[in-house]
Amino acid sequence: PAVEPPGENFMVEEVVINPAGTRGKHFLRLGLALETHSGPEFVAELETRNAQLRDLIIQKFSTRTIDELGDPTVREELRLQCIDEINAAVTAGKISNIYFTDYVLQ
Repeated sequence: PAVEPPGENFMVEEVVINPAGTRGKHFLRLGLALETHSGPEFVAELETRNAQLRDLIIQKFSTRTIDELGDPTVREELRLQCIDEINAAVTAGKISNIYFTDYVLQ
């Protein structure tokens, strides 16, 4: 099967999250690239929804503990959940993947 060429990326930079149970002593810094093959109208929709996307990501990751966030299996589960939830919230297209461009647990 042919490998799909890379799509356009919409960047969500510098999302800082306090993991569950850390009382602000720890944080997760995230950067994400949302990949889409849906074209410029969809990228424009993602720009318009940037605050909504950031909120969705913060809600999804802040319910997890430091140990969970450090677990690659949990990270993959969160990636897939974010793809599903973002695609449920948008109208002009779909994202095909999320790439973590920054993932720092402190």
